[in-house]
Amino acid sequence: MVKTNYFINMIKVFILLISLSLSAADITVPLGGNIQDALDDVGSSGGGTVTLASGTFTITSSLKISSNTTLQGSGTYATTIKTTKNIKMIVQSGYGLKNITIQNLTLSGTNASDGGGIEIISYGEDHDTVKISSVRCYNTGWGVHIKGVKNVLVENCDFSENGTAGKEGFAHNMYLRRCYGAVVRNSTFNNSTSANGINISYSEDIEIYDCEMSGNYFRGVRAADTEGYLVHDCIITGNGDFGLGANSENFTTRDIDWKNNCVANNAKDGIYAKSGATGKILNCNSYGNGDDYDVTSTVSQSSNISDSSKTCEDTVETCDSYNAFSQIEAEDFCEQSGIQTGNTNSFVGWVNNGDWVKYENVDFGSGVNSIEISASSGTSGGIIEIRQGSVSGTLLGTVEVTNTGSFTSWETLTASISEINDKQDIYFVFTGGNGYLFDVDWFKFSKETTTNICNSPLVAIIPPSNLTPGISYMYYEGSWNSLPNFNSLTPVSTGVGSTIDLSNVSNGDNFGLTFNGYVNIPNDGNHTFYTTSDDGSSLWIDGNKVVDNDGLHGAREASGIVCLEAGYHKIEVQFFEKTGGNVLTVAYEGPGISKQNIPTYYAVTNNTITIQEDETGFCSAEGTVDSNHTGHTGSGFLNTANVLGNGIDWKLNGSAGSYTFTWRYASTSNRSAKLVVDGSTVASSISFNSTGSWTSWETESVTVDLSDGVKDIRLEATNNSGLGNIDYIQVTGPNVSALACTTIGEDCSDFFGGLSITQTNPGCSNNNGQITVNFEDSDVYTQIQLSIDGGNSYPITVNDNAGSYSFTGLSNAEYQVAARYAGGDCDYNVAHLILIQDCGDIPLNPGGVSWHDSYEANGFCWCSTNFDHNLGSKKVIVNGTQYSVVDICDELEKHPLFRSRNNGDNIYNDVQCGNGPINDSNDEPLCPGRVDMGVEGCLLRGVHWDMEWLASRDRFQGNNRSPDIVKNEDPMVYPNPLNNADLLNITVSGIGTAQVEVYSLAGLRIHSESVKDESTTLDLKHLNTDVYIIKILDNKKTYFSKISIQK
Repeated sequence: MVKTNYFINMIKVFILLISLSLSAADITVPLGGNIQDALDDVGSSGGGTVTLASGTFTITSSLKISSNTTLQGSGTYATTIKTTKNIKMIVQSGYGLKNITIQNLTLSGTNASDGGGIEIISYGEDHDTVKISSVRCYNTGWGVHIKGVKNVLVENCDFSENGTAGKEGFAHNMYLRRCYGAVVRNSTFNNSTSANGINISYSEDIEIYDCEMSGNYFRGVRAADTEGYLVHDCIITGNGDFGLGANSENFTTRDIDWKNNCVANNAKDGIYAKSGATGKILNCNSYGNGDDYDVTSTVSQSSNISDSSKTCEDTVETCDSYNAFSQIEAEDFCEQSGIQTGNTNSFVGWVNNGDWVKYENVDFGSGVNSIEISASSGTSGGIIEIRQGSVSGTLLGTVEVTNTGSFTSWETLTASISEINDKQDIYFVFTGGNGYLFDVDWFKFSKETTTNICNSPLVAIIPPSNLTPGISYMYYEGSWNSLPNFNSLTPVSTGVGSTIDLSNVSNGDNFGLTFNGYVNIPNDGNHTFYTTSDDGSSLWIDGNKVVDNDGLHGAREASGIVCLEAGYHKIEVQFFEKTGGNVLTVAYEGPGISKQNIPTYYAVTNNTITIQEDETGFCSAEGTVDSNHTGHTGSGFLNTANVLGNGIDWKLNGSAGSYTFTWRYASTSNRSAKLVVDGSTVASSISFNSTGSWTSWETESVTVDLSDGVKDIRLEATNNSGLGNIDYIQVTGPNVSALACTTIGEDCSDFFGGLSITQTNPGCSNNNGQITVNFEDSDVYTQIQLSIDGGNSYPITVNDNAGSYSFTGLSNAEYQVAARYAGGDCDYNVAHLILIQDCGDIPLNPGGVSWHDSYEANGFCWCSTNFDHNLGSKKVIVNGTQYSVVDICDELEKHPLFRSRNNGDNIYNDVQCGNGPINDSNDEPLCPGRVDMGVEGCLLRGVHWDMEWLASRDRFQGNNRSPDIVKNEDPMVYPNPLNNADLLNITVSGIGTAQVEVYSLAGLRIHSESVKDESTTLDLKHLNTDVYIIKILDNKKTYFSKISIQK
């Protein structure tokens, strides 16, 4: 085969070395699953692969990837990760990482200044070996940012439309900084909204092959302070500054090697090399630019032209055609990604997972349905996917290559494929494990009358219990030239039909349909699915695209083969019609099934869930949980403080279809709200009419159509009166379920570093205590949580820049204050404190107090205990006279002033009573007997267990000194984090017998036991991955610790 245009003369070899421990794990994450949990599990096991199911995953915090980890989708661009948060979507988990691979994904984010797609950077030890393959990244702020990395490979990627306002010239589609040895090939870097297609600085040995950098706001590709800067066979057009350039920031860019590039129609220079750059520029065509060549004399030039008649589009390589029925040498490909050819170009070899080769214009004549391939493998082998039209095109069939004994032992393998005819472009896509998979020598096609039994079938699933005959559909209206992203569109109507057809459409033109359900496959084996459509269609089985019949065309049949295990499998069909005729039918054939329309589909029926304010699914409320109005059904109701824009958040999962949301509420006036799903308003005007009083409850409902997967639900006030009181939310939908909102918390101490707590104790007979949280930094995602006596806690979302938040109307109790940054899913325990009633000064009858009975200071008395404060040998000087300190009045504890958190039980059982009568201000006896007193009366302060507080009062200053506090040794809680196989160790030496309690972050007690010795172990294997609070109590003091359980 002869290439009719220039081709790279030298093939660079990028070897990806991956060393995984023997405990490496491979995990597949279904739609709605937790990607970070899977990455953490793989990372903690030493490495492995996390594969995401086909479809769209929505994230709200950055995904952190570790060494020896591959994060991949289920096929090229078949898996999408998206976010509406301003975050970097995939980041490194630390510095000095090795062997990171990200492949087969689409990333869609926000064009915000703090948003980005992939950010693998290091400010410490450099990372080593990062591979990004077949990744599309668009609509993010900073695109892909690689910094401080040795050995980088970027191939078959599309990083386009990234950038952010205010970062013009800085936020690029791809930024390589301090990279040492990077290969970029067969990729696109177009239409950055703020900066370059590719920006390079302070790097060495950067090589760019067969890429396009066009339409960018600033420059096409630019390097500064870099040594070794190769750009071959690239198209660079229509950029806002220069196209291809080298300059300097502090040092000279040296050893540039630019060859066979087409640079056209850039606003300033086409090819720019200044600031003392060195190297060579060969065989380039630069035309239509502000200045075609602006090159310093230290760079040599040869055979460069400025010829607009040889346009950049004309430089695309073309191939000869192939006869499908003749033997085709595998190395005679038109394009390739990742592979190498053997000695004297005799075979395709050094094949890794995700590599591919392309053969154009393969002539299949009247049709073929079988392929023969000569292959070898000295390892475990892999799979050859035969695809039509693109690396993600219609899957015609697969060939499994197993170990043949060595890479020089060739075997001929035969497999059946979907029938295909006429001239077509064919791709071989190679999949498998780590390392080299196999070599391919030759292949040819044929027409067979029998088919082979398939290998590695898609495993049948356990279907939902609420299946019924039928197929769920969503109907859309719009004008498209190819299948749109239906998940981003709002359907006009939804329902359940009996089959896949066009009986539920309203218009003859400009509409689309999606169908979702299940099929029951009777027998194992290869099954061929067909769509006949006018215009485009596609068919998916278990998230795998099987039939690709997309585009504008008349009625046309397309098919694909998939190996299935007998049983239920998910089926999805997408269809659009622009104008003209419209046709859609679906058929299949397989073992024991002649070609026919699928006779029966199965759909998921609706179920209903109710979520109260203290149940799974409830995430947060901008307000409080109250219970002061009767008639509510749960432990309370949600009060959003009558503020415009305040709202309530829930989290759900469910299948695609129609959802009805019902809220039970009470209100004394008419109010309005909107329903927001995943950041988009789906119902803009929901009327909550007056119920007449705060104790009269009614319901209001709205029905909307939603896509499949996890959903963030928000009800938000749209009038100045805010929402009414919300008792609960009820949701009816297909397979709907409530999801937990809390994820493993990160350490938010940096974000919450400016937090401080102040407290005001309640009065002696009033619940008027107050806890105020002051903070330096906050935004709309800042939440403060107050947990009372280990009970439920409700997050309060703090308004942006509020500066502080106060919890008021508090009684004497234990409180745990925590902060949460919902935008980053992280938690931070701020303080544990106790509010006690402050009853002021209680006058006692004048008289004397014997020196062994009381603590006297400036005419005031204070009651304490030996056991609590070790006062037996302490002395106090009052007005120059030294007194001993002992305790008085066991009965004092019965006064409201001394109520303890033990509900009045006498835990201070060593308190001794004095010798005389001591009465309170109501002349009630506090202690029998007689008391001698050397001064005229005394006043007794409250808070007898808190000596530091008492000593800080003015009346106890001056010549007095506070007794010392016993220094108990704090308990030890370890290990942290706690893995699946670990027991939690607790050492309590120094505090004696204790009680250990385990709480969720929601404040629910989920485990409790006594510690009878100095140490104990807790078996918490039954708990899920999450963050928990460990509470350790003795009879005087409480200790708190936060642990993370990771499985």
